[in-house]
Amino acid sequence: MLKVILTMHLRYFILAFLCSSFTLLAQKPLSIGDTIPDMVFKNLLNHSTTSTSLSEFKRKIVILDFWATWCTSCLHALPKMDSLQSEFNDDLKVLLVNTKNTGDDLSKVQGFLAGYKTRIGKELKLITIVGDTTTNQLFPHQLLPHYVWISKSGRVIATTSTEEITARNIRDLLDGVPPPFVMKKDQNTERPLFSNDDMPSDNLLNYAVLAKGWFEGLPSGSRIRRRDGIVYGRAMANTGLLDMYKIVARGIDSSIVDKQIVAMVDDSVKLFAPFSRNERDAWYKENAYTLDVIVPESQADQLSIKMLSILNQYSGYTGTFEERMLKCWVLLKKSPTITFISKGGKTQNRLSDKNKPSLTNGNLSMLVSYINNLPEISELVLDDTGFDGKIDLELTGSFSDLQSIQEKLSKKGLVLKSSERMVKVFVISKRKEW
Repeated sequence: MLKVILTMHLRYFILAFLCSSFTLLAQKPLSIGDTIPDMVFKNLLNHSTTSTSLSEFKRKIVILDFWATWCTSCLHALPKMDSLQSEFNDDLKVLLVNTKNTGDDLSKVQGFLAGYKTRIGKELKLITIVGDTTTNQLFPHQLLPHYVWISKSGRVIATTSTEEITARNIRDLLDGVPPPFVMKKDQNTERPLFSNDDMPSDNLLNYAVLAKGWFEGLPSGSRIRRRDGIVYGRAMANTGLLDMYKIVARGIDSSIVDKQIVAMVDDSVKLFAPFSRNERDAWYKENAYTLDVIVPESQADQLSIKMLSILNQYSGYTGTFEERMLKCWVLLKKSPTITFISKGGKTQNRLSDKNKPSLTNGNLSMLVSYINNLPEISELVLDDTGFDGKIDLELTGSFSDLQSIQEKLSKKGLVLKSSERMVKVFVISKRKEW
């Protein structure tokens, strides 16, 4: 009897061990070609039941669309996903996956879906999974949107970005022709870009990489690398060359504004992105750059200078600081005897307030900086008041044009006067040998 009981316990132990092992195995990240376990999805919206499994959609191509309500790129792609679902309804199933780590919850997603019809003009009927945790472990990613393609036989076909979600790629798969997918592989931006875990990133004394073209898996924009308050590195990913030069120039001289950056090139197509969204996307595919530079902390003050040197040497352009005579606007006091007295208190810069722009206990440099960023003023604005104290400004109405700006400043004892001055500028030009 004891032997029988022990045997039964052993069987249960083996069964439990196998189930546990399968669960651990299933939660390991999957690669292209791997077979996906029959996952169970809960908290479903836009479905006849609140839960289902992947096997319900067997013999269909499945696309897992990882998204979040705060992801603008995800939301722009939803109408396309909905349209493709309708076009290939018998052979395709798009599942919107909103994972738990997005910060969204059921009520937030429900609210978004309720407002979708008002914004787009039709209901979004794609099956939506809320608060999921399993898929995030199987298909780890850092950037949204993230798409996982699953074959009819339940194997991972690809992980891609939005651009690969096309009717042609779906038709090719249905016809048995593997599409030339551009795979999305998210980069860990905490590490030197394009490096692996073997690189001793904490002990790097020098690192630099410059690459051209858009890289899926990298967030566009700039990232500071800082340790103990010291900026020893900077990464700029999927960024236009002009923006890179602007960031580097300001890293060398923080007083430089856009109106002091001059592009002296015959062909500006590769520097200036188009305004149209579709044209901009295509432009960035070809003309975006990624630059990551790390220097020893003892040479942190040379970081921007080194970044400029790399851009000048390898981008085909050069950026240099020069002194040039420029037409500009000069901020002056209407009378030398005018004085500005602040009531004191906490400095508050509310000049961007559309209804009542104001500056409390602030410097005139704040006002000049704000005016320099106004599209209504095309020339550079300089402060020539000679006043370095604090000032309070309360203005009525927004700055809408040069005349209104002049009128508002005049009431405060200030005037903008047209002049020519020798000014420091940052000039971007084409390298002669390129």
